[in-house]
Amino acid sequence: MRIKVSQEELNSAVSIALRAISMRSILPILSGARLVVNEGKLNISATDLDITLHCSIAVNVEEEGRAVIPAKLLGEAVKSLPSSMVDLSVDNNDGQASISCENAHYVIKTMPLEDYPQLPESDMKGAIRLSGEVLSEAIRQVIKAVGRDEARPTLGGVLFTANGEKMKMVSTDSYRLAVKEINTEGGEGELELIIPGRAVEELGKLTGEDSISMNVGDGQVFYKAGETELISRLIEGQFPKYEQLLPNEWATRVRFDKEMMISAIKRISVISPTTAIVRVVIDGDVMKFNSYAQDIGSADDEVRCTTEGEKVEIAFNAQYLLDGLTAVRGSEAYIEMSSPIKPAVIKSTDKQDYIYLIMPIRLS
Repeated sequence: MRIKVSQEELNSAVSIALRAISMRSILPILSGARLVVNEGKLNISATDLDITLHCSIAVNVEEEGRAVIPAKLLGEAVKSLPSSMVDLSVDNNDGQASISCENAHYVIKTMPLEDYPQLPESDMKGAIRLSGEVLSEAIRQVIKAVGRDEARPTLGGVLFTANGEKMKMVSTDSYRLAVKEINTEGGEGELELIIPGRAVEELGKLTGEDSISMNVGDGQVFYKAGETELISRLIEGQFPKYEQLLPNEWATRVRFDKEMMISAIKRISVISPTTAIVRVVIDGDVMKFNSYAQDIGSADDEVRCTTEGEKVEIAFNAQYLLDGLTAVRGSEAYIEMSSPIKPAVIKSTDKQDYIYLIMPIRLS
């Protein structure tokens, strides 16, 4: 294998692919990146067997071939090179890769190519197409509510359902629930699947202006954005029946300036940054906030608002509340409540495609 490629393009491709590498893998070969050169392209792949990333770039090919190179060392070497053309070659007879750029030169021992696992190949025929920008925002809105409890694996993923021109993404950790609906740009069939939160986070890093293609097969989901492809295993099991948790009515609805409320919550959370509980009293045109920590102190703030319905006193985990507020689009938002012990709903005043449900904390 022998190619010439710009340092910027090579570094970008290597950086993307290497995000699939897991430092916890017990298989040494999975610490390597597979490089394949053919048809004028360099294809870089990495996997931890749960997530696989492929990235392709056009290169000047002097000799086709393939090799597996230690991923971390490859990434650090390429990143450190000057912004110029890079010569990369592999001699499979002596098991060494050579990387040169201007006066810099690396010789790196390769890993056994025959030990590298067979990577899944996707078929994008009939794939669902999505706007990269729309999908990126949707991921930002649902990812914070993904569960971290390994004893409940289905909560560790995002539920994707699609039917026709609509797709829903749902996540919950049992303390909050995020539901986002987006439009698709075309595709065939219906789907319902649970994608691991880590894979969804990685997908969010890949999205941009490119259209995203999404397809499912053999217990895996495939995403393609430009010359980058992400493949992830699916989570088996039944996602909670979240629809029954969504309130049909409210007793109190408050409209407020989102940024003003975010600032107020952040200020009172200073008292106890990691375990802050915010007490909220809603009465007329004022929302009053209080946070108290034993042996530390207390903090109070308030925000003007417009209230419909009854006066209410309720408490929330401050960070969960902030996550919901920052996920909602627009300058103003609603909080809808039916009682101090039932879930509250945060939503935009102008867009009805996103709901963030948060469980209150019982006041003593």
